[in-house]
Amino acid sequence: MKVTIEHSFCPYCDEVTELYFRIINTILFSGNEAELRESMRQLEKKTPLDEYFTYGYGARHLAP
Repeated sequence: MKVTIEHSFCPYCDEVTELYFRIINTILFSGNEAELRESMRQLEKKTPLDEYFTYGYGARHLAP
């Protein structure tokens, strides 16, 4: 699985920095696309992910 981070990270508050590293760890520990999608859904339920980050798979974003 190829992962691309398209933008640099600007740590403007502690909450965003923590969330960024949770996202990176979620990506790194996912073994395949299905696992990554499920892990990101779980992260979205537990954190304010959509308030700070845009994420997806090319043209197919994870969020509905």
